[in-house]
Amino acid sequence: MRNRLVFGAAFSVIATLSACSSNRSDAELTGAQRAATSASVPLAEALAAAQAHVPGGVPIAWELETENARSHYSIEMIADRGHMVEVEVDAATAAIIEEEHETISDRYQQHTERLLSAAPSVPVTFSDARDRVASARPGMPVIGGELDLDGDALMYEFVLVNHGKAMEVEFNPLTGAIKDDSSHDDDDDEDDEENDDRDDDDA
Repeated sequence: MRNRLVFGAAFSVIATLSACSSNRSDAELTGAQRAATSASVPLAEALAAAQAHVPGGVPIAWELETENARSHYSIEMIADRGHMVEVEVDAATAAIIEEEHETISDRYQQHTERLLSAAPSVPVTFSDARDRVASARPGMPVIGGELDLDGDALMYEFVLVNHGKAMEVEFNPLTGAIKDDSSHDDDDDEDDEENDDRDDDDA
């Protein structure tokens, strides 16, 4: 349970609870990618196992890891307004490997309460959102995900492996929109023959 998920600036509160999946070492990234392609237990089953183990727990983050040749899901849940529980679920059998409890500091209680209040209304489940992202980004294994508030809106963000590098993708559960978190204006370089950071129309 060395890694903790964290994503972009919009998810800064949960960032304090966990370490960044996209900052994994090459070996950890390779292990996560191997786990994503070989796991016989789907995410939905792993989440169900974790929630059965922690009744009432609300999953807010998960990631795949491989340790000692054994792959598992690491699932973070809000157990109640004062506690987080991280549960490791075997990716081959759905058995619970271990759990770890943490106390949420007073500093984040308000955010936690907002998240707990909003989470039941999310129209797309964690596993369905993951499947949609995987379908939209074929060939890029999904190795982790997180649910958090972006302002007042719930948002999923996932970590995928693209050509050996971690990339982040946002999924809006209200609109179904999928966006690469690193997307930006490339100054029309692909269409600009001179590649001089100017639009051809302005040349």
